[in-house]
Amino acid sequence: MIKYFAIGLIGGLLVLRLLRSRWGARLLGVSERVLDIVYLVALVLTGVIAVVTEYWLLLVVVAVLLVLRGIEALRARQSRRGMPTT
Repeated sequence: MIKYFAIGLIGGLLVLRLLRSRWGARLLGVSERVLDIVYLVALVLTGVIAVVTEYWLLLVVVAVLLVLRGIEALRARQSRRGMPTT
């Protein structure tokens, strides 16, 4: 039972990740900022569920997605400052 729940959570996170774009924002009728906040909240809630249920594979997926989001945020900050990215 928990396997199917975890697969659903992972699928939902991946769909949210794909919708965090101009296209997704236009499709849903909300701003990209709102989608980004919803994505981060979903990541944190899924991480908490993974810890509570001791489903460590799900926690690893959440950690990887959080690291990717952090890298995206750093790149966006650097591009706003006008620094070249490596």
